[in-house]
Amino acid sequence: MMEHEVRAKRAEMLAARACFNPCARYLMRAAAFQHMKSACLLVYANKQDLKSALSSAEISDALALTSLRKTIQWHIQPCCALTGEG
Repeated sequence: MMEHEVRAKRAEMLAARACFNPCARYLMRAAAFQHMKSACLLVYANKQDLKSALSSAEISDALALTSLRKTIQWHIQPCCALTGEG
């Protein structure tokens, strides 16, 4: 990747994280409830056909999924509605 492409990708990631912040805060609050202790979370990562799509690791990081309770199972499913993949 060229340096300008790396900078552009980094800028996209920072903008995406800003959009994920409210969702991440909501997830943390919801996970704190006792009745959520055995919940499962499925995140659909749509639009994976786009070059600017975040990877599962980037989404996990942006949503702080690794900091959820150990009892909450989660999975990120990459998908593309146009092709039906995922």
